[in-house]
Amino acid sequence: MLPEHQRVVAGDVVRPAPGRAPSFRVHEVRPSAALVLVSAGPSGTGRPAPAPVVTWQWVLRPVDGGRRTRLLVRQRLSRPRGQHVFRRLVEPVGLGMERRMVRGIRERAERG
Repeated sequence: MLPEHQRVVAGDVVRPAPGRAPSFRVHEVRPSAALVLVSAGPSGTGRPAPAPVVTWQWVLRPVDGGRRTRLLVRQRLSRPRGQHVFRRLVEPVGLGMERRMVRGIRERAERG
């Protein structure tokens, strides 16, 4: 983990990939519990992006009396009316990428 990425606050801009990748604005942070991001547009200014708007939420939930932790990842996409095709194209791609990301997190967590 990179120390410079471990302290985010509401309003910060986060890029999931380098370059011109879409950016997200940190909407909510609850240390060791939750992180909520909202799409911020390609400029990285943190201003809300034009539709569609994406929210991405990570929540850590203790299980087994705190001996283990479950990671819940949720993503919501709102789109303008009439863009049903957009959702049908984006959701399967997003699901595949998210599954690979969560598996990678699990592998790193289990290695210690």
